[in-house]
Amino acid sequence: MIGAFLRAPASMLTPYTYLQILWSTAYGYLVFDHMPDGWSGVGMGVIVGSGLLLALHERRWGAGGDGPRSSLRSPPPEGAQASLGAARREAW
Repeated sequence: MIGAFLRAPASMLTPYTYLQILWSTAYGYLVFDHMPDGWSGVGMGVIVGSGLLLALHERRWGAGGDGPRSSLRSPPPEGAQASLGAARREAW
């Protein structure tokens, strides 16, 4: 999973992250005979819902911030992208 985040944008990998919630709930039931209570279900719903809304927003406006609020963001520091790319290459 870590290698996938190095090679693809996080918004593309979001559904796989939410599958972890589903699988951990299923394993909790099968192994420990434990079902989450109502508040846990609400919390999982909030997490999944907000993540999916963010993914839809990024697909609509682009991850680069082409949306209406992009002018409110400050530009990245000089050379920030180059150093990030170098760090990712060194990790592999």
